[in-house]
Amino acid sequence: MEYKVTINDDATAKLDLTYSPEDIEEAFKKAYIRAAQKVKVNGFRQGKAPMEMVVKMLGDSVSDDAVTILLTDSINGLYPTLSFKAYKPPKIEIEKFERNNTLIAKATYETAPEINLGKYKELSVEVYNVKVTDEDIQSQLKDIQLKLSKTQAREADELSQDGDLVDIDIETKNESGETVQDSKNSQYYIGLNPKQKQLDAEIIGLKQGETKTFNYTYDSDSSEELAGKTFTFTITINSISKVIYPELEDSLAQEWDETPTMEELKTKMKENLKKFVNDKLHAHYSSQLISEVVKNASFSIPNSLIEEESHALYHQFSHDYNLDHMPMEKYAEMLGSDLDSIKSNFLNRATEQIKYYLAIHELAKQEKISVAPEEMETVYSRLQLGEKEKSSRESKERIYRNIYENLISQKVYDFLLSNSSKQGNSEISISRASEILSGPKKDN
Repeated sequence: MEYKVTINDDATAKLDLTYSPEDIEEAFKKAYIRAAQKVKVNGFRQGKAPMEMVVKMLGDSVSDDAVTILLTDSINGLYPTLSFKAYKPPKIEIEKFERNNTLIAKATYETAPEINLGKYKELSVEVYNVKVTDEDIQSQLKDIQLKLSKTQAREADELSQDGDLVDIDIETKNESGETVQDSKNSQYYIGLNPKQKQLDAEIIGLKQGETKTFNYTYDSDSSEELAGKTFTFTITINSISKVIYPELEDSLAQEWDETPTMEELKTKMKENLKKFVNDKLHAHYSSQLISEVVKNASFSIPNSLIEEESHALYHQFSHDYNLDHMPMEKYAEMLGSDLDSIKSNFLNRATEQIKYYLAIHELAKQEKISVAPEEMETVYSRLQLGEKEKSSRESKERIYRNIYENLISQKVYDFLLSNSSKQGNSEISISRASEILSGPKKDN
C-alpha cells in the first residue's frame, strides 16, 4: 500500500490510498475465511468445507467485504503513525477498484481542534475604583419595601394606577398572528421595571374585567432574537390591588434582617453592593483579557464540533426559556425570523464558546495551572444536592466536570489579571459601573 497525507487549513486531513493486487488478494483471503464460517456447501457441515470450494462457490460476491477489510485494517494500522489527531472516523470514498489491478481510495478526516496561542501576558486592561452612595441603594431599599409590603384590593370601578399590583391574563401573538403565549393569572407590578414603561402605559387606567389589545415592539436593548420585533398583546384585568409600602424606618430594618437601625442597614447594603459590583468588574476584566487572548490566537476547529455545540446551546436555550424543546424551525416561525440567520447566530455563539474553551485549557497547559482533587472536593461538599444527585454516578461525574471547568477557568482568569498591564483605576459611580458592565449600546 502507498499513501499520501494532506493536512488542510479547514480542520480536515486527507489520506490518498493506493493498493496493489497483492494487497487486494490478501483482503479477499480474509473475506473468504470469514464467509466460510457461515456458508453451506453440500456434503459438509457449516464452516467445514474446504477453502478451495468456498472460494469457487463465492467468487467475487465477497468484494464489498474484502474492500472493507482492506480499508479498515490498513487505515487502523496507519493511524498511530499519522501526524494529525482525528476528531471522528473518516469519510471514505473509493475512486477506483479493479480486483486484479488496483484499489484507489480517499479517507477524509476532521482533525481534532487545535489552538496556537499568541500574546497573553502584559495585556492592557482598564480597572476602576467603585464609589457607592445613598442613591445607589434606593432600588434595593425599594425591593425590601416591596417584599414587606401589603396589598389592598381596589373597588371594582377604580382604575389601575402607577404602583398597583394587577392580576392579568396575557395572550401574545407574533407578526404572523400565531399565539406564542397564553398565560393566566400573571402578577404584574405597574411601574416596577423602568424598561417596561411602554407596557405600563397600556395597563394604567384599566378597570377590573376590562380587556385591551395593543402592539408592543421590543427595543434594541432586548435579546438579538426579539429586538425590533412587534407582538400583539391582549390583556384582561382580573383584579387590581393598591400596594402599601412600609416606611424606611428602624422598625423596617429590624423586620428585614434584625439590623438595629436603618442607617446600619444602609451601611451594610453599601458594603455588599460595592463587593458585588467589584466582583462583577473583576469578571469583566477577566472577560476582556480572555477575549484578547482569543483574538491573538489562531484556531483549527472541525465543523461537526461547531454544529454539535450549536445544537447543545439551542437545547439549553429552549430549556431556559420554557420552549419545551421546540425545534429551531418552529422557533424561527414563532419569531417570524429567517431560519438561516438564527442558525448562523447559534453557530457563531458555538464557535466563540469553543475558542474560549480551547484558549483557557491551552493557557492552563502552558503555564502549568492545575486543579487539585481536594479543591474540587471542597466545592462539592458545599453544594446542596438532593439524594438522587448524590447517589447517581453520572450526576456526580457531571457535577465534578462542571466544578473543574469553573475552577480552572477562574485560575486562568486570575493568572491573566495578575500578569496584565492595569491602566486607570479611576473612581466611578455605580451607574457608570453598570454602563461599563452592560457594554456598548447597540446601533439602531
